[in-house]
Amino acid sequence: MRRPTRPTVGPAATQTALAALDIERPTPDSPDVPDLVAGLNDVGYRLFAAAAAESADDLVLSPLSIGIAFGMADAGASGETAEALSELFGYPVDGEARWEAFNTLEQGVTDVGGPVVRLANLQFPDSGFTTVDGYDERLATWFGARVEPLPLKADPDGSRAHINDWVAEQTEDLISNLLPMGALNADSALVLVNALYLEADWARLFGKYGTEAPDFTRLDGSTVTVPLMHELELSGPAVATDAYVATEIPYLGTSGRCWSSSQPWEATPRWRRNSVENSSTRSTRMRAVKRSSCSCPGSRAAVRSTCAA
Repeated sequence: MRRPTRPTVGPAATQTALAALDIERPTPDSPDVPDLVAGLNDVGYRLFAAAAAESADDLVLSPLSIGIAFGMADAGASGETAEALSELFGYPVDGEARWEAFNTLEQGVTDVGGPVVRLANLQFPDSGFTTVDGYDERLATWFGARVEPLPLKADPDGSRAHINDWVAEQTEDLISNLLPMGALNADSALVLVNALYLEADWARLFGKYGTEAPDFTRLDGSTVTVPLMHELELSGPAVATDAYVATEIPYLGTSGRCWSSSQPWEATPRWRRNSVENSSTRSTRMRAVKRSSCSCPGSRAAVRSTCAA
């Protein structure tokens, strides 16, 4: 079977799809966003801790992306599934009030001014699968999610490549292989995808102090050579506990912040206490764009979450 046509992507395509459904996204004015965010963050912290305990690799996850993907799933859930999702995320409200909170959160995140923050949601049902009444309209209204049927069962490999192409375009090719081989099969009925892309400059650019490559001491006493950026004049909120050291790095043109964390203070070399990044920062700062060997103008990162049924 011929590979599915690549989807049209981007804000214009989303608005066209919503117009076809005669649906406008409501005004983002829910008062329940702080409580919703608290629940999403709690799940994110727990997932991060569980994943970090099983792997020594760098790790990045987005509670927002995960929460929105499961929020879209929850919009069509019922019975035990709906109860399990509500318990997991601790949703503060039910029904339309919950969707209003998601709508307000998503629009608030993407309307931040200076940085580029792009959230894209899309529903890929199998061509022969029918969703529950009102589900498509609910996703379009509260999540801005288009609907694009694909032959998931008949052509899983072609559909997988099509979804991966869409995610790659949404994330400027930072994520090129969301769904690995075998992710879709003859039992696949629906794929919900959220892609989040961020590009932002630091409020205070790195570069005055050159990059160094000293030995970095791990908690187990072993050392590894890692390129480290320095900004000895940066000031701002910081915290030191027995478990970690963290500092806050502001982005340019917004109230947004990036938290950079490292190993316990006692294990951190003295000269490192004045710098703001080490090897473990890659786990929280995601991917930086380095335009020279000693400067990092800002962050460029993408994360994605998928629910498949």
